[in-house]
Parts: sequence; C-alpha cells; structure tokens
Amino acid sequence: MSANERSGGTSTAWVDASHVSTSSVVNVRGYVDNRPKDARDVERAKGVYVPPSVDEARAHGDATQPRQLNERGQLTGFSMLDQNLDLGVEFSPGVQGYFLVVKALALLFLALFALNVPVMFINYTSTYYASEYEADPLRGTPPVVEEGRPSPTFHSWYVDWHWANPMSASLGTVAPDNVPQREWLVAGATSGVLRWSSSKIQYLRFGVVMDIMGSVIVAIVAPIIIILLNQTDTALSRGTVTLRDYTVLVSGLPSDVNEEEVRCFFALKYGMVADVTLVKTECRQVNKQRLRLKLMEDYDEAEAALIANGNRGGSGAKDAIEKRIIKLDKKLARIKSRTRCKRVSAFVTFEKEETKIECLLRNRRSWFAYVFNFPRKERFRTKVRFLVRTAPEPHDVKFENLNMSNKVWRRLAVWLAVSAIVCFCYLFLRLLVDEKEKRWHSASMNGQLLADEIGIVIVKDRGELTRDAQASQFKTACQTRLNECGVAFSSGTRFAGVPWGAPPLVFYTDPMADDHDRAYGQQNFVKDMKLCAGEPKRCPVSEDMAKCYVCHCASQSYGLPDAVVKPYNKAIRDACEPYVENGPGEYYQWLWNSFCIVLMNQILTMVVPALAELERFKTHAQTHVRKTELILIAKYVNVALIYPLLNANLTQAAKYMPLLKQIFRLRGEYPDFEPEWYNDVGLVIFFVVMLSVTFDVIRRISTDLYTKLRRKIGVATAKTQKKLNEAFEGPELDIGTNCGDIAFKVLLVLTFSSSMPLLYLVLAMFFVLTYIYDWHLLLHVCRRPERMKISIVKYVIRVLLFGVGMHCLLGFWMWSYHWAPDVFKPKDISESLITKHSPLAYAIGGLDYNPLHNNSMLLDTVRATGSATEYFLNYHSMNIGRITDGDSIEGPPRVPVRFVERPWSETGMPFMVMMITVVGASLLWWIAYKIQHLGTAKSKIIADRKNLPHLHNAIAAGILVGSTTYQPRMLR
Repeated sequence: MSANERSGGTSTAWVDASHVSTSSVVNVRGYVDNRPKDARDVERAKGVYVPPSVDEARAHGDATQPRQLNERGQLTGFSMLDQNLDLGVEFSPGVQGYFLVVKALALLFLALFALNVPVMFINYTSTYYASEYEADPLRGTPPVVEEGRPSPTFHSWYVDWHWANPMSASLGTVAPDNVPQREWLVAGATSGVLRWSSSKIQYLRFGVVMDIMGSVIVAIVAPIIIILLNQTDTALSRGTVTLRDYTVLVSGLPSDVNEEEVRCFFALKYGMVADVTLVKTECRQVNKQRLRLKLMEDYDEAEAALIANGNRGGSGAKDAIEKRIIKLDKKLARIKSRTRCKRVSAFVTFEKEETKIECLLRNRRSWFAYVFNFPRKERFRTKVRFLVRTAPEPHDVKFENLNMSNKVWRRLAVWLAVSAIVCFCYLFLRLLVDEKEKRWHSASMNGQLLADEIGIVIVKDRGELTRDAQASQFKTACQTRLNECGVAFSSGTRFAGVPWGAPPLVFYTDPMADDHDRAYGQQNFVKDMKLCAGEPKRCPVSEDMAKCYVCHCASQSYGLPDAVVKPYNKAIRDACEPYVENGPGEYYQWLWNSFCIVLMNQILTMVVPALAELERFKTHAQTHVRKTELILIAKYVNVALIYPLLNANLTQAAKYMPLLKQIFRLRGEYPDFEPEWYNDVGLVIFFVVMLSVTFDVIRRISTDLYTKLRRKIGVATAKTQKKLNEAFEGPELDIGTNCGDIAFKVLLVLTFSSSMPLLYLVLAMFFVLTYIYDWHLLLHVCRRPERMKISIVKYVIRVLLFGVGMHCLLGFWMWSYHWAPDVFKPKDISESLITKHSPLAYAIGGLDYNPLHNNSMLLDTVRATGSATEYFLNYHSMNIGRITDGDSIEGPPRVPVRFVERPWSETGMPFMVMMITVVGASLLWWIAYKIQHLGTAKSKIIADRKNLPHLHNAIAAGILVGSTTYQPRMLR
C-alpha cells in the first residue's frame, strides 16, 4: 500500500450494495452474513486487499459529528462563539437544558460565594482577644474590659491554621464557648484597612443572615430554572416534527399477530396507517445481535490484516472469531426456539396527526374500565384487550425490554445490590476511621526528638527500665527550666506555672476572674510557649525560653501518670502535636482518606449504572434518570453520611437510635461540630470535592486527547473501512452520567457549605470549566448525541431544591454549636447548659488537677519570694502529686448538646424556619400541581396537537427530525 493511498490521495469509491453482484463474492465463512457489501468487501472475498481511505473516514466523521455548511457549501465545525447556534433545534431540548443548567449553576454558586466573602474575610483575618504576651500595638487596640476582669490584648487564630488550609476560612476558626464572652474580635489587614472590633454574638448574627440569604436565593432560583426548562421544552417540542408525533405504542397484542393485521385493524377504526413495526421475540436478543455484529466486524479486520500481510502469520485469530460467531448463532437459535412472547407490542404510525390523537382519546381508559368496561367491538379480534400510549422517540426505545412487564422484584434487587455495594464501602471507610482512631487514642511522644531539641542524650535498650531512666533524665534537664518559664510568662495579674509532671497552670488575681478565664489562659499559655519556640526573638526575658515548649511536652509525656494520660490523651496531643509519635503518614491522613473516598466513588460511577439496566426500563430516558439517582445516592451516602457518622460521638442521642448505634457505634471523636472537626472531617470532605472536581476535569481532557490519539492509531493500524470510520466517529457525550456527578456535587456542597463557604467557589469554578469543555467536546470532539428529553436535567434542579433543606438542617447544627441568646426569652450564657460543667473539667487532668487556688496565699508568696514558683510547687504537691498510676480518674465530661436550647437560639431558629418554609412550600407546590392536572389527561392530549402536515409531506419537505422508522437498527 502506498502512502498516497493511506492518506486518501487515491481511494476506492464507496459502492452501493445494489450495484455489486453478490454472486461474485466468494463466501467461505461458517456463518451467514447478510450485511450490504461494498467494493472492498467484494475484493477481500476474492483475496485482494484494498486499503481503507482516510478521506472516506473523515467524511464519515463529518456525517456523525455536528457540522454546518459554510458559504462555499463545505462542511465545517461550529464555532464555540457562534451566537446563532440554537442547541435545542440543532441537537435536542435535553442538550440545551443541560448547558442552561450548568451555566445557571455556575452563576448561582459564584453569587453565593460573593455573598459569603465578608464572612470568610472575617474568618480568615480575625484575631481573638486573649494572651497579653502576643499583644502587637500595630495590629489593633485592645478592647475596654470590665473593672476587675483580666486585661487581655488579643490572640491570633484560636484554631491553628495555615494560609493553604481551606478550613482557615471556615466556621472552625471561631473560638468555642469556653472563651470569655466579651469583646473578642478584631478583623482587618495589618495596614489598618477594614479594621473593627465586634462581639462574637454580632458576628454569629451576621454570618447566619448571610447564610439564610444564600438559602433564599437558591430556593427562589431553583423553581425559576424549572420553569425556564419547561418553557424551553414546550417551545422546542412544538417547533420540532418527529416520528413520535404520528405514532402510538400498542401493547398487549397476541403473539401470532402480523403487521398487515394490525395495519388493517387500526386503519379501519381510525384512519390511514403509514407504517407498523411489530416488536416480537427477536427483539429480546438485541444485545446479542449487537455482539454478533461486532464479532463480524472483528472478523473482517482479522481477515483484511491477514490478506495485507500476504497470508503470513496464520489464520488463528480469524478462526477463533469465526468459532465465537457460530457458537453465538447456535445460542440465538436456541433462545429463540425456547422463548415465546405471550403478548407483543407494535408501533403504529398514522399518516395524519389528527388520527393519532383520535386513537389516543378513544383508548384512554382507567384500570377499572380496562378490566370491566372494554367493549368487545373495540377489542382486537373482538376478544384481546390492548393498551395504547404515546410512543417514545425512536432512538429512545429499548426494544429488548419493550414486552417485559414492570416487576417490583427487579427494582428491589437493584436497590439491594446498591445497598450491598454501599455496605462494602462502609466497611472500607470503617477501616480507615479505625486506623485513624488508633493513632488518636495514643499520646506517646517521640523521646529522641524531645531529647534532641532539649540537648541531652537519653538512654536506650534497657528494657522495662528505659522509660523510667528517660523520665529521670528529662526531669533533671527540664525541672529548673520549667520553673523559670513560669516566671518569664507571668505578667500583671496573670501568674503562669508549669511544674514538672503537671498541666500548664494559670492563675489570675483579678477578683472577677472565673473558670473561663483560667481555662482559656492555660490554653493560651501553651500557645505562647509554642510561638516562642518557633520565633525565639519574641520570647520573654531571653531566647533561652524557646525550650520551654519542648520541656513542657516532655513533662506531659514522662511526668504525668498513666491514669491521667489515657483519659486526656486528646488534649495532650493537641497541646504537643509536633512531638507526638505519628503513624505512617498521619499528617497526610486526611489526604489519604479523601483519595480513598474519591476512588470508591469513581468505582461506583462505573459499577452502579450497570445495575440500572437490570430494571429493564422501556426507554433510555428512564434508564438515564435511574442511573443518575443511583449514582447520586450511592456517592452521597458514602461522603455525607457514612464518613461523618463514623467520626461522630453521639452517645447522648444513641439511646434514641439503637440501629444507628449498632451500625456506626456513634463513639467517634467528635460529639458536635467543634473547631477540631473542621481540620479533620471537614478537611476530608473539602478535598473529596476538590479531588472529584479535578478527576472530572481530567476525564474530560483525557477524552479529548484519547480521541485525537485514537484517530492517529486508526490511520496507522485499521485494515477495514469500518474500523477506520469508527476511529473518526468520536466518543459519546454522556450527559446522563454527567448529570449524576453534577447532582452529587451540588447536594454535597450545599450540605456542608453553611460552615465551609469556600466550597461555593470550588463548585463555581467546576461549572465554568465544565461548561467550556463540554461545549468544546459537543461541537468538536464527540459525535452528535441522540435527541434526549429534558427530564434528566430537571432532576438536577430538584436535587438543588432538596439541597436547600439539607443545607438548613446542617447549618442549624453547625451555627447553633456556638451559644446565642434565645429568640423568645433572652438569657445570659450563665443560664445555658454550656455552664453545666466547669471549663477546667475539660483541661488536662480535669478538676482533680485543677482545683481552686488561694489568691491571698499566692500574693503572699509573690511578695515574699518575688515569684510564684514556690506556690505552684506547693499547689502541685498538694493536689497533683498525690495522684498515682493506681488511682482512677474519670475523663472529661460529655459536652452538653443542648437539644432544648438550640432550636430557639438566634443561630438555630432562622435555619429551622427556613427549612420548614422550603419543605412546606415544596409540598404545597406538589399538591397544587397534582390538583391542577387531576383529570386533565385527555385535555393534555388535545393541547399537544401541533397541526402538522401529512407524514409523507413532512418527510418530503425535510422537516421531520430524527429517524423515519421504529425498526430496531440491529434488525433492519
């Protein structure tokens, strides 16, 4: 073969089968091949190889892909910037609705992000008043506090953050309720722009208002989009002529009926019949017919390759394919002989639209009338009852399922299979969470790392005595230093101390100082030491104080008795995180969990749609909708339900949910949406969205690149024109799967975006990229999609409306985690269940290690010795030193969930009202719709009339869109 022939310079013309004498074809195959033959097939049967033509393949690609005629009469692709392109007319209402929805969602989520920018700005730039040590006059002015209270300045970032951590702009950065409820917030840039001071309550009110406004916008926009989709669908359907407008689907006909009998029956009763297509037994083997056709094409390719190579290499591949075809033919014959349809269906196409409408109206019967009041003269053969419905579009029919009854057990089997897959995912996620929990239940620290930073050499390999020897070495090296640290970090009315083997201690001598001040001061003391270790120049007294933090952590690890470490391991880990012994990759555990969840979801996207085929729907549109539902439910349950519940500690509510308790244990790490939840579970959910978006964009880019590569490979390797044509056809734009992925992302983001509004931006960027790249794939890469209904696109908007309810439900729990006054009975925080336990009960050691102190004795010690060191040592020996490993110490008490308070608080009530409003409005809309359309089936049939011309005139004028027959392609 010459290069000129391969490039298409000289090619064998396509010859119509009617001009080829089939007697000249030498058929030595062991199976029957009734396909039409072209010139290449004729020559190949004679043993002559004619190479495929690239020009013909390119012309075939132009015929299957979206093309338009330019001014010179040449076929060219559509421009992405073509303003005159009408997607509904050129493709279908479903395609136009898909891009309308994607564009609308992009604008909607951009608006939601813009609405929440002020809230994220405050979260990201806020500073919380606390430690005097971190005072920086250039950043702001300390607030005025009540006389007798501790005098704080401010503390940046109650929750540790990083500029690249998306949770830095989440609700997780807001200080919890154990922070003193006074003036606490200063937000703004270092330059002083947009700086103000506020209170926590004012911030919470502002954040709730912005969130509710976003929910209202979504609740208003969703119905508007549905109305636009309905208007688009109505306008396009009335302006488009398809074979469906002339056709009815008749089911329940006897198995021995023939086309002529059906034609005569309906022609005599209603009017001229243009065509009748019976769907009998052979249509049940459509999938096997498709497999047979593919095998025959593979046989042609193997035969052509063998001839092109001069019959060298043997005919093993060709013979193997031939055996498979013969075996498949025997199976088809056996199935056909054993299968007998009790009833068959028929597509009856009338010549006039009026005849079709009359047929539908006269055969519109209720179930009762069908069974008990079906006149004999109206029956087929005067005894066979039948049903008449509007026919679906020819391309939408699944012929292999048309005569199958709708069995409930199929649907039940599909849902059981999906449940089994989700259970498998649950087991895998439980393994991930259990592995994470094992690490978090241990507070052991890296002794070598501690020793290196302190500057000592610790003993090793001494068996059981090693830890005791190491503890003695650390105590010798750090005990004096820790006493000096307490003096250095004490100032004004705040006295800090950290004796060896004790938690950090902070006492205020202010008369109005309470347990909140003391508990918060102890947390800030640790933060101060940690900041000093990272920036020695900012250490008080001298840079030698930089070792205070590492000595404090050595004291927690080697000085505290095990009776304290075990129940308070989480607080110890939080305080000394840099030195805690991490399992493999613990710092990146959230990324690993995110990747595993996304990988499972990708597998679900490939596996779950196959289950939808088992329900045997009669149309592709119904199958696509079910695929979308299954993908959405399976993936959403994985991310939004299973993973958060496995991390939840709902022991207080578990007695009301025994089944959930048995499945999920509900004894995880987080009893509520506390700040630490965001840097663990929230971070996993955020990166699941990020990775899902990234994978989907990569999938679209890969489709584009693969199509180009496939064409080049086809030009180099294809031996038959059919295979080369397939290489130039392009892939299918799977809008059904895309809608399932979009619905999942929309529902997941709306569920958790109340406290993580940065998700809005991620999803908005995804929709922008999806719109641009899917537009490119539709016009330049993929083959022309089949005309599809708009129902699958409307399903996405219904999910959007449902997402508003989930958003309000989760927003209610996330925002009401922080105390706010009651809407009807304003109360002070002192009356809340939050104050049921002292804040010191949650500090390391609880109240056993943090009892009340004697202010007068403290001041006497300071006046006598010049420091509070001696008082702290005595406090330690009297209260803490007496506790040994044999003693039993209860862990921190459960944080009150406040079921009674939260629905009526200023941060909970708005979400409750919004959720009830959305659910109520949706229910009323559904009821009104049902009442409006009750008993209007016949009037709807009449209203759908388009006043179309006769069928043969529509075909002759070229206004009929789509197929001109209901005959299955495999059987034509």
